[in-house]
Amino acid sequence: MIVVRSSTVVDVPIEQAGHHWADFVRQRLSDRNFVPDEWLVKDNACGVFGSGDVTFEPVSIARTRVTLSVQLDLSPSDEATGPEVEETYRRAVAHLDRYRDFAEMR
Repeated sequence: MIVVRSSTVVDVPIEQAGHHWADFVRQRLSDRNFVPDEWLVKDNACGVFGSGDVTFEPVSIARTRVTLSVQLDLSPSDEATGPEVEETYRRAVAHLDRYRDFAEMR
């Protein structure tokens, strides 16, 4: 198993960051132009594919570090590991960038 992590810092207090994450997931799911992908899981609205999670850590009173972690069922010796890990990381960064923009505009 391999874990891919990416973090971003948002300019909102930790108390609001989690609420913004839930709103972000709901908005993405309700967007008619949204093409569902495995990053957003509608049934449990966790906003992360498979074995993943999101954590929120205060950086200061007004800023929060948001970390997205995704577990991949890959072996380091598997030939497809490198490209799949890169693609997962790229998608995690893009997902967090969209979230950061969403949270900071509210």
